Order: sequence, then C-alpha cells, then structure tokens
Amino acid sequence: MASQAPQPGLAALMAYLDDRAVPKAICTRNFDVPVRHLLDTFLPGSPFDPVVTREFKPPKPDPAGILHIARRWGLDGAGGLIMVGDSIDDMAAGRRAGAATVLLVNGVNKRLAAHEYTDLVIERLDDLVGILEHGFEGRDARQRDEAMDNKDSRLADEPTSAAL
Repeated sequence: MASQAPQPGLAALMAYLDDRAVPKAICTRNFDVPVRHLLDTFLPGSPFDPVVTREFKPPKPDPAGILHIARRWGLDGAGGLIMVGDSIDDMAAGRRAGAATVLLVNGVNKRLAAHEYTDLVIERLDDLVGILEHGFEGRDARQRDEAMDNKDSRLADEPTSAAL
C-alpha cells in the first residue's frame, strides 16, 4: 500500500464532482483494505457510497456491482451512470449494466480504445471535467446523432417539391 499513488487528475475530478454534489461510488476487484487506504490517504473529504470491492459477488465483469450502485442511489437502472475504468472487465461490466463507459487509457490497455464496450477514451481523470461541462455523450448517442445527420443530409439532397 505504500506504493499506492493517485491517478493523474484524480484530485481535480473529485473536486469538480464534489462541488456539484455528484454522487460517486467505487466498483473494484481490489480488497477493501487497500481501497480504504487509498480513499483515506488521497481523498479524505470526498465521499464514495457504496464502495463495492471483490467481496461483492458476483464480481466484474458481471454487471451486478454497478446495478447495486444504481439501486443504492434509487435508480431503476444504470443508464444514468458513467463507469470509468482501465480494464476490459470495467468496460464489460459497465456496458452490460447499461452505463456509459469511459476508458482511462494507458500503455497497457490502449487496444481497448476501439473496443465495442468503450464509449469514450480519456488519458487523465481530469479530462472528464471538460467533457462533463459540455455534456457527456457516449458512443451510442454519437452513433445516433451521426445516423440522424446522415439521414438529414440525404433528405436535404432530395427535392422537397417538384415543378411539372
């Protein structure tokens, strides 16, 4: 635990979320003790509830942990949640739960950037601040918008009336 270090941009993202009273939870395959140590050491004033660790069954990539968070927050499903993670299990659990997924990309996981379960890719946690400020848009929404744009452009090319 002595070697634990926060991800770049963690403090800025947490401050942004806390200032706006955005609820936060953790869904991890780590044990409770290291997670508590990380929270107590690097984020002592930033509440996370619930904290779902590997003791929760079934673990990721099953969506049960994320759905548990949604229920705990009084939501009917995970459609309003964003799962931020760095593994295929994170992306799979988020997608299977119905949450938007954000990949925190690094040298080991960059192949996941194009994976079907990944909605958005960031390099630092505080990259999310600007994204949230301008309205988060995951892959499904972008594809829907692109399909509508394509449909609109096809309609624009068609004559709306004809002179005979």
